[in-house]
Amino acid sequence: MFENLEETRDQMSLRCLMWRNLNKWQEYNDKWYQTQFSAIDTDAIATLSDKFAKECIRIEKNLDPNPIAEKLKNLVNTFKEAMPVVKALSSDKLMESHWTQIKGLIKKDFDIADPSFNLKSLIDLGVNEFQEEIVAISIQAV
Repeated sequence: MFENLEETRDQMSLRCLMWRNLNKWQEYNDKWYQTQFSAIDTDAIATLSDKFAKECIRIEKNLDPNPIAEKLKNLVNTFKEAMPVVKALSSDKLMESHWTQIKGLIKKDFDIADPSFNLKSLIDLGVNEFQEEIVAISIQAV
């Protein structure tokens, strides 16, 4: 009988963690998406993304599949996938020639120094499709 009680308590704790993480992640996303791109702290975001990803794995392993856990996992993974591009484009070593290459690659013009250019602006450009190429260009700049 007490084993069932313990298991139920663990399940409830994980479900609470799942919901708290979803709410917290959405708060972070809203803040990050609205932050001017040049002001983004990529290391802090990467650290938080890793933390949330680990908790998603824990939730996924210990709870039956459910749409909330899946939504949280998808949100976190989508963001984590964008981090290499965000880090690459945050490099202060990128010269005008690198930016020309990147803009030519994604076939869109943008001004990363524009105060209204934020993380959402970047993601809306579809840069994730060109992650490997953008990272390679950034590595050349170093």
